[in-house]
Formats: sequence, C-alpha cells, structure tokens
Amino acid sequence: MVIEFGWREAPDDFPKTVACIGTFDGVHRGHQEVMRQTVAYAKELRLVPAILTFDRNPLSVLAPQKAPSAVTTWQQTVELASGLGIQVARILPFDSQLKDMEADTFLEEVIMRSLHCQQIVVGYDFAMGKNRIGTAQWLCTRISTIIVPPYLVEGVRVSSSAVRSAIASGEIELASKYLGRPYFMEGVVGKGNQIGRTIGYPTLNVHQLSATTTPADGVYAGYCQTNLGTYRCAISIGHRETFGCNPKLVEAYLLDYPGDEIYGQAVRIQFEKKLRDQQKFDSPEALVHQMDLDIQQIKNLS
Repeated sequence: MVIEFGWREAPDDFPKTVACIGTFDGVHRGHQEVMRQTVAYAKELRLVPAILTFDRNPLSVLAPQKAPSAVTTWQQTVELASGLGIQVARILPFDSQLKDMEADTFLEEVIMRSLHCQQIVVGYDFAMGKNRIGTAQWLCTRISTIIVPPYLVEGVRVSSSAVRSAIASGEIELASKYLGRPYFMEGVVGKGNQIGRTIGYPTLNVHQLSATTTPADGVYAGYCQTNLGTYRCAISIGHRETFGCNPKLVEAYLLDYPGDEIYGQAVRIQFEKKLRDQQKFDSPEALVHQMDLDIQQIKNLS
C-alpha cells in the first residue's frame, strides 16, 4: 500500500482513484462495506482504490470535550483497509486549517487534486467541510458519488459508537459481531512487580501504545501476538485488588509460552470472550484456584 500524508497536489504520475472518505474508526462492518464497494468500483473502472482519512477523530479538534476514545489508531485503520484491497491511503492531519475549510475547497483541493479522484464512495451519514455542508447528497451534485446505506446486524445499525460502547461494557462478543473480527489492542510489555511469577502464573504487563478503548474490568479469553508467535492467553484488566494494587493493569498469561522475556517489545492482544468479572479473593491460593478454572475454560474453547 502507498501511504501519503497531507493534502498537497499529487504529481502527474499519481494514479487516478476511486476514493472512500471518512474517519473509519474501528473499521467495522459498515466501513468494510464502503471499502469493498470502493475496491469493486475501482476494478470496474480500471482505477486504483484509495482511502482518505484523518490522523485523529475530528471531534478532538471540533469539540475536545466530546471526543471519544478511538477503537483503532490511523495506522491500524490503514492496515485493515489494506487487507480489504485498498491500495492508496492519504492521511490528513485534522488541524485548525482543515477544520475551517469550506466543503467546495475540500472537494477541489484535497479530494480531487491530492488523490486524482474520479469517483467517491461514502456512507449515508457522511459530511465534510466547515459546518458539515458537504453531505453525501451535496457530493452527488458535483462528482460521481456512491452512497452506501446503513449496515445492520440483527436489526441494529452498526456504528463506531455502538462498537465503542460494547467494548467499554465488556461485551466483547457483541463488539466482534459489529466489527466482523475480534477486537484487538496493542501495547508494549513492561516490567511489573512480578507477583504472577510467585503464584505460578507469570503475566505480561501490557502498556497500551495509544489511548484506544479499553474493555471493562474483567478476565477474558483471547490471543496474544508476539515476536515469537501467537499464543492463547488469559487477559486480566483491573486493579489486582487481592494484592492491594491500585493502578489499573492490562495483563496477559500466555498458554504454552516458552518463557522468553520480551520486555520493551510490542504485542497485540486479541479478545475472544469475557470469562468473568474481576473480584477480590481472600487469599492468593483462592486466586490461583480460580485462575486454574479460567485456564481450563480457555482450553475448552479451542
């Protein structure tokens, strides 16, 4: 995939594109449909499928107090878009200049000139430019535009807000339905106080790389991708109340992990199912007994 930053005019040899435009936070099933149609129309017209997106949620500039946590970073969004067949990504820094840009200027300077765009694919609720004047219907009067209708799952309209809400409440399986894939988060392994080692369950302490949405406190089954491979894991999110630890931690116990230390390395944790809520145990032995049950439950999911 070709990744471009900013909205300078593209050179003459830049390919003509069919472009989808949006924040695409989470790249949920509605976003995926927009991208699939972009790829399909590009193939039909013998053009290149492209995505135009932002380095942050526009609300973080327009109304910071209302800006939600992200489901995906722009890097993850581009990665997922590439997997759907998008070949070019243009990432725009959403700053004060872009915030105040009129819709006509955005169309001409950003979409047309920086992407050589011949056709646009957007969701039904799309809007761009100052005061959101440039709606999907507005675009239809100025350039060939495909409007993709809402995507429903069991009668519910899929949206980034719905995905975010499901993750934050610990409804991981519901979030996965909306996403069309398991939810994942990325982080760097840090050195903790190594309590897990003393009870036979050494864990990775994962420090999130970005302020993406964290699932509700609890214990989850999932997978952890490391530089040594991908391992089934038990994921704990909470405050370690049994040991009186106050900071909120994300920890992962990897099944069948060879034990090599990976401090300072990036991992990706993929959530499959919530096993139970967090609870405070009367003793470390009671915690270990419950963890034994958790691990057996995870093995039974295989």
